[in-house]
Order: sequence, then structure tokens, then C-alpha cells
Amino acid sequence: MPTSTLCKAKVADRIGRRLPTILLITLLLGIPAWGRAQANPLNRKISVKVRQKPLNYALDEIAHRGRFNFSYNADLFPTDSVVSLQAQREPVREVLKDIFGTRMVYRSIGNHVVIRSRMEVPAPARPPEAYRLEGFLIDGETGTEIALATVFENYKRTSVLTDERGHYALEIDGATRYVALSFSKRGYRDTVIVVRPERQRALSVGLQPVPGWDQPVASRPVSLVGDRADDIDDLPLVEFLVPASQRKRAFNVQEALRDFPVQVSLVPALGTNKLISGAMNNHFSLNILGGYAHGVRGAEIGGLFNLDRDQVIGFQAGGLFNIVGGEVTGFQAGGLFNRNRSSVNGFQAGGLFNDVAGSITGFQAAGLYNVVRDSVYGVQAGGLFNRTQGHITGLQIGGLYNVAQQGIRGGQLAGIYNHSRGDVQAMQVGGIMNSARHVGLFQVSGVSNLARGSVQGFQVAGLVNIAHKEVSGFQIGGLFNRAQKVDGVQIGLVNVADSVGGVQIGLINLNRDGYLSLEASSNEVMTANLAFKAGHRRFYSVLTAGYRFTAGSTAWSYGGGFGTLVDLGRVTLGFEALCQQINEEGLGPDRLNLVIPGRLSVGLKLGRLLEVYGAASVNLQVTTGQAPGSGEFPSEVALNPFWTRETASTQFNSWVGYQGGLRINLRGMQGIGPKAAVEHE
Repeated sequence: MPTSTLCKAKVADRIGRRLPTILLITLLLGIPAWGRAQANPLNRKISVKVRQKPLNYALDEIAHRGRFNFSYNADLFPTDSVVSLQAQREPVREVLKDIFGTRMVYRSIGNHVVIRSRMEVPAPARPPEAYRLEGFLIDGETGTEIALATVFENYKRTSVLTDERGHYALEIDGATRYVALSFSKRGYRDTVIVVRPERQRALSVGLQPVPGWDQPVASRPVSLVGDRADDIDDLPLVEFLVPASQRKRAFNVQEALRDFPVQVSLVPALGTNKLISGAMNNHFSLNILGGYAHGVRGAEIGGLFNLDRDQVIGFQAGGLFNIVGGEVTGFQAGGLFNRNRSSVNGFQAGGLFNDVAGSITGFQAAGLYNVVRDSVYGVQAGGLFNRTQGHITGLQIGGLYNVAQQGIRGGQLAGIYNHSRGDVQAMQVGGIMNSARHVGLFQVSGVSNLARGSVQGFQVAGLVNIAHKEVSGFQIGGLFNRAQKVDGVQIGLVNVADSVGGVQIGLINLNRDGYLSLEASSNEVMTANLAFKAGHRRFYSVLTAGYRFTAGSTAWSYGGGFGTLVDLGRVTLGFEALCQQINEEGLGPDRLNLVIPGRLSVGLKLGRLLEVYGAASVNLQVTTGQAPGSGEFPSEVALNPFWTRETASTQFNSWVGYQGGLRINLRGMQGIGPKAAVEHE
């Protein structure tokens, strides 16, 4: 390879390896210049159209379009002279030149544009090192002194509070020809005055009160209500970390004084924005231990903590915690916790907990718990629990329990307990218990479910399900199910409903418009039987017990089963399948001795309450022997079997039997008595 080609390849290789470093250095060098360009109001491009309007109107319109304020001496030019102008995306500097030509010069100080005449005497060649500017702040209407007001000088970011006499004193850099002073006090209009320190060393200012500020909060004008920027200042932790004088300086300022590209602080009282930091917005903020600012429009990193009185837009991370008074839009992470006095839009993660006074839109996660005083739109996950005073649109996941006061448009998942005072439009899954008003899909828990309204789906619990209104689906409870109306199935040991549009499957099935009876009967096995039947005529449960008392042979039985009944007016037809354990003398209850009858009955109603019936049955007996392998089966139940089969330890018998008895319709008793008579009348 030629030498020149080899050299070029080496140079290209070195540039390629160092290209990321070069780009990073270029970007960092460009940030301050970009920030200065954005901060200079004279460079902002505006579109404005004014036709035959006074000059002061035109200047107000330019300031409004460029989002800055003018400062000028009204004696320099006639403000009531009529002007016309039209500009489309032109710098403010060019628009002013169209009005004044070359008669005036312009200078930006912070967010203010100072207009002055070219004829003014230039500043001294050798200014002093510093000027002392002082004066008094008074109420513009009453003339009384204003104590603890904030006086701020923009260039050096120097600020002071007025004393109890309203007096202030500021040291101004001697090289400064013009200085913009901001005077702020909560309840008064912010005032900005531009002065020349070499000519004016004393300046007293009258501040105008804001109308309605002295009224109670509920009756203040809308423009004075809802300012959350100072809310964090009353928190004990903020009071401990931020000096009172620094908090008072920020409290007086109604809006952020200006945006800074970069801010660095060691602690709240020691940083590049000095004691006025609580009134400043930052694009990038590095708080080595902790910082205190008005807000962030970019990124903020705190070694221990970040304190922001207003909005955070972008990225915020605190080694221990973050406290924000306004909305957070973007990403927020605190090693221990995050506390927000407004809403969060984006992602929030707290090592221990998150406390949000507004709503969450996005994702919220905490090692222990989350508390939201408004609503959640997204996912809320807490290691122990979540509590939301509004509603959930999405999913709540808690290791122990979840609470959503106003309802859920989604679901709740908890290891122990889920609760909602409102509706759950999807699901609740709890290890022990779920509670809601209406359930749109299902409730599943290890112990119990409660729906104070209806369930449009199903409830499944290890023990108990309760729905105060309708269940459109099914209830499955290991012990007990209760619903006002069931359009489906209830499966449990005890099922209770006011009305059933489907079936109830359990030992005891009760419903107000269903079937309920008590029977006394006799059959070929037991001399006397008593049976309790409950459910619906098309499907009901049976609990039965019997006793046989014949000479030399006694026995007792218990069992249950299911049946169905067809009402033909005066006549009823029924079919039942039962299973009974027969405990005979000499054959204790530890021996298996089952009789399984399938019984077909015909009944005749004797009135509203009574019914006599007769039944034929086919019976199957399953009984174990006296001892395994003995071949001895001492049961005397099957006297005339038509089929018998034996194994080494079990005997099977089958025979045709009968039953007759008297049936009492317990549901008919609801129409008997003084109360029923009054209702009938």
C-alpha cells in the first residue's frame, strides 16, 4: 500500500475513534450559546399586525407576542402617536427598527427590553467597583411600609428582603450601566423598574395591591385561586431544609423570574441561583446534595433530594427523595420516596412510597405503597398496598391490598384484599377478600367476595359470595352464596336468593319464589322418614333422615340428594335421586352401608299446604362385609333383591321399593296469618 494512502487511513481511523468525544465537546460548547440565544428577547421572532393604533398599544402587542416586558422613559417619544406596522416571523429588533428607525437603541436585561435614546450620555469610563442602591417599599394605596418583600437584581441574581420598615439595600456591580430591579410581594402586583445606578442611588417604590387578594380563598377571583407553586413551602421537611428567608423570597414572586440553561447547587442556600433559586426555572439542574427551585424544563439530578415549587417537565432523579408542588411530566425517581402536590404524567418510581395529591397518568411503582388523592390512568403497583381516592382506569397491583374509592375501569390484584366503593368494570382478584359496588366481569378470592350491587359475570370464593343485587352468570362458594337474583347458577353448601332464573346446587337452596317443603314418609327400608326440600321446582336439594323400629332390628339413616317436580295443577310428578347411609344394629357407622334410590312419585294436592304422594323406586345398596375377605355381609336392608353381586369385601344389591307420605308446602305458609290477610285485602 502507498505511504500516502496508509497515512490517510490512520488519520481516518483516529478521527473515527475520537468522533463521539468531538461531538460531545461540540454539544457542550453549544449549550450556553443556545441558551443565550433563546433568552434574549430581541432575537425572538414574532408575527404582528397593527393598523392605525397608538404607539403604546403597538409596544404592548409586540411585548405580548414576544413574551417579554418593555422598560422605557415615556418622555423619550409620544406614546399616543398613531402607527401602523406588519411583520411576519421577524426578530423583535427589526420590528422596533421599523418603528423608531435609528433614533433608539435597545438592550435586553433578563426578560426585559430597555429602550433608550442614542443621545444619552455614555457611562463613565472608570466606574466604581460597586454602587449601593437602597430605598423603601410602600403600599401604593395606603402608603404603609411593606415588610418582607422580595427585591431582586437580575444580572448578579442578588436578592434581599425588606425589613420591618420596608427598607432595602442592594450592592450593584459598578460596571453595570443599567439594572432591572424586580419588586415582589404576595398580594401585590410584581413591579420591574430599570435604573442607572450611577445616576440614581435611592429608589422608593409603591406597589399596587391585587384586587380581591384579602378576600377568603373561596371568594377570590379565579385568577388568584389554584396557585400551587408555594404549596411545598409549608411542609415540615422543606421548612427544615430551606432557610426561611429563602422560602420567603420565592413565596413573594408570583411567576418564575426567568429560565436558566444550567444551575448547580450544593444545598438549597448555596448555588448559582443564590437565595432567589426558588423563583427560577432551570433547563438542567445539578444538585450535589440538594436543590430548591421554582421548576425544571429539562433534567434535574439530586445527590440526596430535589425540591421544586412548580412544574417538572422532563427527567428528575433524587438519591433520597423528590418533592414537587406542580405537575410532573416525564420521569421521576426517588430512592426513598416522591411527594407531589399535583399530578404526574409519565413514570414515577419510589423506593419506599409515592404520595401524589393529583392524578397519575402512566405508571406508578413503589416498594411499599402508593397513595393518590385523585385518579389513576394506567398502572399502579405497590409492594404492600395502593390507595386511590379517585377511580382507576387500568390496573392496581398490591402485595397486600388495594383501595380505589370511586371505582375501577380495569382490575385489582392483591395478595389479601381489594376494595372499591364504586364499580369494578372488569375484575377483582384477592387472596382473601374482594369488595365492590357493581362488578363488570368477575370477583375471585380465597375466602369471600362482596358486591353491593350486581355482578355481570361470576363470583368465585373459597367460602362466601354475596351480591346484594343480580348475578348474571354464576356464584361458586365453598360454604355460602347469597344474591337478590340469580340468572345462572349458584353452587355452594348453602345457596340463598330472592329469585332464581337458573339453578341452585347445594345442600340447602333457598329462594323466595322457589320450592320449600317438609315431608313425612315411610318406605320398605325405614319405618319413618323426614325430608327437607329446598330450591326451585325444576331443581331442588333434599336432606333426609330415617328410623326403623321393628322387633329385633333397629336402624337409622341420613342422606341427601336432588330432585325435580312438575306441577300439573292438582297433581304433581316428581323424580329424585338420593344417597343414604344406613346404620344398622350391629353394623356401626364406620361401615359403608349406602342405599341409593331413584324414586318416581305422584302427588295429589289436598289444599294450599298439604299433599299426599306415593312413589316407586329402584334401589342400589353398597355395603362392606363384617371383615375384609370374610364373605359375611350382615346387612338386612335388601330383603328381596332381584340382583346381587359380591366381591371379597363389598356386596351390591338392587331391588324395587316403594314410599308413601305427606308433604307440607312451607312456601304456602307465607299466605297465612294476619299479615298476609291484610296484604290480601
